[in-house]
Amino acid sequence: MDRREHAGGRPNTDRVEDQWVPVCDFPYEVIDGFSHTDEKLYPIEKFSDALRQISTWMVNDGKYQERGVVDRAIVFAWLMSPEVMDCSTQAQLAERMNLSRSQVNEYIKQFTERFNFVCGSTYTERQRKARGA
Repeated sequence: MDRREHAGGRPNTDRVEDQWVPVCDFPYEVIDGFSHTDEKLYPIEKFSDALRQISTWMVNDGKYQERGVVDRAIVFAWLMSPEVMDCSTQAQLAERMNLSRSQVNEYIKQFTERFNFVCGSTYTERQRKARGA
């Protein structure tokens, strides 16, 4: 609806259910202790590209073997949500996957270096730099 005010402008309104209500921009940043920030949204193209890159890592850049794909998928799931795997350490994950700790550590190292990824279950960026890695 393009309603015009008598002064020549259009009022700021928004539809709530079946009624138009007046709205205004408010400078939330002037209120001490309160900030109004919009949630960061990404276009679907960026999300699709991220999934493509992760999928490429999972299939070892096309040099995959069935076991390696499964191992990388499990490591990825653990990195994203350790509680889903019911493991809080890399050693526990290695035991659950029936792999050596060095094998699991290598998968995690590959992922974290390729994607510059840090989570609570892996070393922090500061710890990684301190170790010279």
